[in-house]
Amino acid sequence: MDNNPNDVVTILLVNSDSNSTATIAESFTSSGIAQYGYVPPSASTAPQSWPTLQSLISANTRLITFVTPLASQDSSAPYLLDEFNFVFENPFENTSPTAFTCNPDRPDSVKGSIPNAMSSNRMPLMNHFLDQQQAFNIQTPDVAAINTTNNPNTSPQGTFGQALGTCADQYNRPPTFVLLDFVDQASPISAVDALNRVSGSVVERKEFPARDVEDTSTSGVAGSANGSMVAMLAAVAFGVAILL
Repeated sequence: MDNNPNDVVTILLVNSDSNSTATIAESFTSSGIAQYGYVPPSASTAPQSWPTLQSLISANTRLITFVTPLASQDSSAPYLLDEFNFVFENPFENTSPTAFTCNPDRPDSVKGSIPNAMSSNRMPLMNHFLDQQQAFNIQTPDVAAINTTNNPNTSPQGTFGQALGTCADQYNRPPTFVLLDFVDQASPISAVDALNRVSGSVVERKEFPARDVEDTSTSGVAGSANGSMVAMLAAVAFGVAILL
């Protein structure tokens, strides 16, 4: 971030190990990125008006970090934000291309109600995963269907482009973030560009790194690695920030 002063970065940190806020803050401080952390007016309520990208750049508060779960709010690290105080998500578990929905699923306070979610000023995060049900109630990504699931077009049923357009209509604004598996497959970012009214080449946009290649004779998808956390949120899934 030191070398890219016009970049605004969002991190969504899934704290599955239940680390303390202080422990997480230590990593931010030691890496030198804590200085860029955006601090909202309230730690418990989404602001009435979110800052524009330019205002974040001008203030040099270009890093917005959401943590779930966040053990506690720490006054020494006010830039670590409890995700669901500021963001709502639609369901992330889905095994049918006809079952994608934009209805809020988390947090519970707005579950099932788009009007309540939007009036809370939380930013919408749209999950778009298609999984397969395995033994022992385990779900894994439906890799064979990825070229349809991540398709930027509005058809056939279950495409990313269709879901993105539907949620934008229902929210009366674009989702702020989207999360996908295998974001390097089927060019889903072109649907994001279209919604952001971005056309042509994007200055300094870099190609996604090549993944380790495995046998593609059955899946048609090269590689099995899921990538790493970069400007697009990642872990097993990748996210694409949609500009406000």
